[in-house]
Amino acid sequence: MKNFKVFLAGAIAVLIAMPAFAGVNVKMKGDFREHFSTFNFFPNATGDTKKHKKDSDFRYSQRVRLSWIAEDDEKKVRGTFGIEVDTIAGQSKSTGTRNGPGGSFEGDATNIEIWLAYLDFELPFDPATRVYMGLQDTEMNPLVFCDTAMGVRLVRGFGDVDVSLAWFRNDGDYSYKSSNTRGYGGPGKDFYDDLYALDVTWNIADNNKLGFFVYFMDAGEDFGESVMSNDTIPYMWWSDDTTRTYWVGLSGAFEQGAFFGGFNGIYQGGKVSGDTDKDISAWLANLELGVKFLERAYAKIGYLYMSGDKGDGDINNFFGIDIDATVTGSVALLENLDWEGAFYGPNIGQYGAQHVYVNLGYEFNEQTEGRIGFVWFNSDKKVETSYGNSRSVGYEFDAQLDHKLTKNLTWSLAGGYMIAGDAWENLAADGDGSDLWRIETRLRFKF
Repeated sequence: MKNFKVFLAGAIAVLIAMPAFAGVNVKMKGDFREHFSTFNFFPNATGDTKKHKKDSDFRYSQRVRLSWIAEDDEKKVRGTFGIEVDTIAGQSKSTGTRNGPGGSFEGDATNIEIWLAYLDFELPFDPATRVYMGLQDTEMNPLVFCDTAMGVRLVRGFGDVDVSLAWFRNDGDYSYKSSNTRGYGGPGKDFYDDLYALDVTWNIADNNKLGFFVYFMDAGEDFGESVMSNDTIPYMWWSDDTTRTYWVGLSGAFEQGAFFGGFNGIYQGGKVSGDTDKDISAWLANLELGVKFLERAYAKIGYLYMSGDKGDGDINNFFGIDIDATVTGSVALLENLDWEGAFYGPNIGQYGAQHVYVNLGYEFNEQTEGRIGFVWFNSDKKVETSYGNSRSVGYEFDAQLDHKLTKNLTWSLAGGYMIAGDAWENLAADGDGSDLWRIETRLRFKF
């Protein structure tokens, strides 16, 4: 850890000094987020949908992202380096996870991640093509993967059409890393996750576009370690099987006069082979329609479908690598203001999702805007328990206010209350799950 800190300090010093080099321009970007929340209980931590004594708590978490971009005068070559610091107040070394230790006194065991580290440049023989190499944002559909990865990506424009072709690699078995054999052949190759991505986007007009994508992941053994989505893969987390899965989809966004919206349609297929053989066949559909009115107001309604597992021995529930959980605007269940969120995806585990959400927003002035929302949470497949079978998870009511204190500093306040549905109640150990509420606030300094 000490050696890493020395290296990090040296790297930052070099980046700060780089403007002194002729022909290279350096700029710095930052995103500081201070997040506070209070809630009656935290089901993702307790493993129960019923509130018990002492379950209510107050949490303070922080995320800091800093990046430096060095670019030549001709804008043909650019290098980006970024770090991310996650801390949660009161979380010590022994209880810390990769998503935020270091909240104890003196900041011991603070988690400092290399967030971005990549080079991008235009090809000398084809200036319309740009190559990205290193740890970068994957720029994939956020309902499949919305984070960074190490790899190579080529981007080229053909008039109004942009094409991206990429390859990324993940270590699917974190427990194997102690052998330090990645990239040297041998048995370590059995745990690679190689991800290939093709994205084609047609930019029809301003705020109007149509996209097509194909992703394929050839995952090694211990595939479950690669997938972050909430409890999505039954019976696979510690298997020694090899999994190959693909996602094929269409996406789009439109704006015409007062109307706007977007959609995603994804089919997922593949196969698990090894100790057990399972076919993968799943679907996702997301549709949003909105209208602007009274100059500063809008109304939006959306539907999110994620197929659930049928329990027939194959895998029918849609899962992604790291799915954006903020699509519905949920505060109580999915923590809209928190980058970690209560779940890694908007689905209800392997039961899938059939969520309907409505948001009404209003811009009071240039500094202040607010919204009220409603989410009707349902699973796709019935949640079967000894207390009954149901798809009804709950009914959530939300409100949020965002106010710019300065040009770059925004304060947000949000609250949500979810009335428990039958499925939520039945999941409790005694069959009597509790309503869920959460209040959260965030200060965000972004430049």
